[in-house]
Amino acid sequence: MENVKKSRPIFDRPNALVAGGAGFLGSWLCEALLRTHKVVCVDDFSSGKRSNIEFLLQDPNFRFIKWDLIKPFDPESLQELAPFQIKFQGFQTIFNLACPTNVKDVQTMALKTSYANSIVVYNLLELAKLYDASFVHTSSASVYGNLNSDNPVEETMKGTLDPVAENNLYAEGKRFAESLVSLYARYYGVNAKIARIFNVYGPRTLPYQGRLIPDFVESIMKGEDLIIRGDESALSTFCYVEDATDGLIRLAGKNGFDIYNVGSPIPVQIKEIAETVMSLVGIKVGIFYDQNDTRKALVPSIVKAKKDLNWFPLTPLSQGMQATVDFIVSHRGLVEMDVLGI
Repeated sequence: MENVKKSRPIFDRPNALVAGGAGFLGSWLCEALLRTHKVVCVDDFSSGKRSNIEFLLQDPNFRFIKWDLIKPFDPESLQELAPFQIKFQGFQTIFNLACPTNVKDVQTMALKTSYANSIVVYNLLELAKLYDASFVHTSSASVYGNLNSDNPVEETMKGTLDPVAENNLYAEGKRFAESLVSLYARYYGVNAKIARIFNVYGPRTLPYQGRLIPDFVESIMKGEDLIIRGDESALSTFCYVEDATDGLIRLAGKNGFDIYNVGSPIPVQIKEIAETVMSLVGIKVGIFYDQNDTRKALVPSIVKAKKDLNWFPLTPLSQGMQATVDFIVSHRGLVEMDVLGI
């Protein structure tokens, strides 16, 4: 591919590339983008699932490419993308969600996570530079590290991390990825933006991956007591997945490099979440606390996103919880087979 910027026509709809599009958040993003875009979803299923995008495969404006983005990706050479006219139209937007997110697989996916936050980000930034595309990189609240503050987390706040600690591998990788994205914005003029994602929930999340609500549902369905880190006052925040995808799409339309928190600014007691899940499932179990874990949940400030993007979460927690629990319960057998690779 010749590495030059071109003035590119849009023949029908804008083209969007979603790296990691078969994941939980990625699949919702693909679905939302299809209302206005042609969408190329790229995933190697290291953490994404085909079942997340199965219902999109018949849409003529959607193409799935199984590809490990550690290898350079040349969309112009793929015959199945010919209807998208990428050689002439290119991509108008590139979203990077390609990184393992299963907190229980941190060690087994260690190298994959490191490559995702370095080589994969580099390859996608090169595509954004080539096609002069708007680039949205999904980072994480984990980049804030340890913050000795009870105040909402603003984008300018900086915490501390041990860069060689095994449990900081994901967070430190996300920090490096942000540096690389900012470098391409500064030196190559890539229209890049960073979204720091806080806790997102909704249908298509899986148990066994360290996500609180799906793991609560699974434990309750098995009649197992729940363990909450901290005490009865332990808090977290919960942003419904459709609200998060709306934030990413709004961010793609903004010009110029910037960083935004994407999450709910309203903390909720985890005990309340546990009791709500039990009520929705119709099974009551015990709740116990691990008071040796004193980590505080990070609560995002979204003042900047409200002001610049006119974005804020709209879905009531009760509505989102109902949809999430209904999905997990109704798909429980299929989800277990998917997770176990059956």
